[in-house]
Amino acid sequence: MRGGGTSAASPSTSSKAENSKAPGCSQLVSASQFLRVSSTLHSVGELVEGPSHPLDREYSQHEGVLSALTSEATALWRPLTNQRPVRHQRSADADMLDLDAIALSYRSTVVANLDLVGRWDRSRWREHVAGGTWWIAPFAVHQNRWVLGKPLRPGVSLNDPTLPVLLVGGSGVVTVSSSAATALPTFMFRACLRGGDHGWEPARAYWDAVDAELRSLHQALGGTSETLDAYRDVLFDDDLRRRNANRRSLPEQRQCWTEIFERLDPSPENEIFRDYALRCAGRNPSHMPTDSSSNLARSLAMVAFNALFREESVPVEGGIGRRSRVVPAPSSDLLEAAHRLCLGASGLDGAYTRTDPFSPLPIGGDGVSTLRKAARILQGNGPASWKRAPGWLCVDGMASAEPYSGDGHIMASELLEEEGHAEAAFEMLKGAAYWRANREQPDGDTLRLGAQLAQRQGWTELHDFLSELSAD
Repeated sequence: MRGGGTSAASPSTSSKAENSKAPGCSQLVSASQFLRVSSTLHSVGELVEGPSHPLDREYSQHEGVLSALTSEATALWRPLTNQRPVRHQRSADADMLDLDAIALSYRSTVVANLDLVGRWDRSRWREHVAGGTWWIAPFAVHQNRWVLGKPLRPGVSLNDPTLPVLLVGGSGVVTVSSSAATALPTFMFRACLRGGDHGWEPARAYWDAVDAELRSLHQALGGTSETLDAYRDVLFDDDLRRRNANRRSLPEQRQCWTEIFERLDPSPENEIFRDYALRCAGRNPSHMPTDSSSNLARSLAMVAFNALFREESVPVEGGIGRRSRVVPAPSSDLLEAAHRLCLGASGLDGAYTRTDPFSPLPIGGDGVSTLRKAARILQGNGPASWKRAPGWLCVDGMASAEPYSGDGHIMASELLEEEGHAEAAFEMLKGAAYWRANREQPDGDTLRLGAQLAQRQGWTELHDFLSELSAD
């Protein structure tokens, strides 16, 4: 028995006793069993995927081992995941993202640098609740570390191809693509090809074998054949490959990336973003685009803030040798960028690992300092009309020297709902979830408030979904 008691109990007796406590579970697995299989799987996966084994000969050599280990791991893990019965199927299922019909082979996961998340696999969502990103529906995993997903929005089906696709890491979120229709080719370039030759050769070698599977996934996300054909054309363009690998000239490399993204996602929204990002890289960040409704509005704001924010070191009056860092009078573009960053879903495009806008990565809690800087700039320089709005409660909270846990966002959400701005109120709850997570506070309350807001507003599908998630 566990925790003392009869020490003479044999492993088989103990196993039977534990099985009797789990009705409907034919066998239970020890952690050591699962870790053994998982670690072996990881090692074989690295061996197959590594740069020294990019072609079919090496893949075929290990494919049988990988398949056998996958089957063993699945057989061991399934009893644990099946202990909780699947909840009732809702009529809203047609509106939820469902990729069950799509199956990716190992080659496809190598080329795409992602693997799919199962339709009823709630484990990733439970991680999101803890990380403050419960408002993102995951559908794929990148390098077993970051998650790709779509945002939950009132009245919008997750199958809508105009929804953006987001990359989640902890509490940090960045926009991968402004629409799901172009997400796969855009992400594959970012994840596999952008860094040089490492990803190009395996992708070229496997393309004919994986084309049909990746095309099925691309179309399920709302993409067209033309946009995936554009990725294939980029993949086999030797001139682009050479220029992409040229690390001696960053301007030429960035120009190459711009040309590639123009082919992968020719939408006006992305054209505006690319042009402005290049201007910021060239030290000309003035005249930030004004469309705040765009799926890339926060991405633009982050690029602008990084380019425009400056601190100066000045002597402290009366202090010998002491200096203080101050921010010069902000421009109107810097104020607008700070305002966009401070309102709504704080974790979304709140900070990047680098100022390079072509391939940002989510960095979670590190975005807190950026958002606090933005809030402090607003607090001292924001116009009176902004200060009278409910969102100013968020600015005051983030600008404070005291630890902030999102209470201002929650109060702003309540006021916005009273004023008839329910969708903006929902965005404020996403922001509160980010600050709760970065204060390491349980985030069930923002999820619960989101479900209650959805119920009051008659967003039936969203309410049912969030209620089920909070019950987990």
